[in-house]
Amino acid sequence: MPTDLTIPALDGYRLAASRFDPPGSPRAALLVSPATGVKRSVYRGLAEHLAGAGFAVVTWDWRGTGGSKPVTLRGFPYTMRDWAEQDLGGVIVAAEAEWPGMPALWDETVRWLGGVL
Repeated sequence: MPTDLTIPALDGYRLAASRFDPPGSPRAALLVSPATGVKRSVYRGLAEHLAGAGFAVVTWDWRGTGGSKPVTLRGFPYTMRDWAEQDLGGVIVAAEAEWPGMPALWDETVRWLGGVL
């Protein structure tokens, strides 16, 4: 079962996230980034499978999407660069704080990010 939590982006924006813990000590932390406009819940099955294989897994909603969406997007100033720099950066910092000294692997499940930047 996932644990829902909030992770601060580097600029303080609050990101809705889920944490999936393995049954024992984790081998590594795996950060599963969502596709554009896709809620983190889509990756629940993958995250549960990876947790069962011994990984601590974190999924999150980018700002402006899913549980990280404000009441209205009208006038909400955000860019994909914010996702890459602020949001992903905040998730990495949170993972490093939660699992110090453990490898934090970023699974770029969606290969769009490199092409967009």
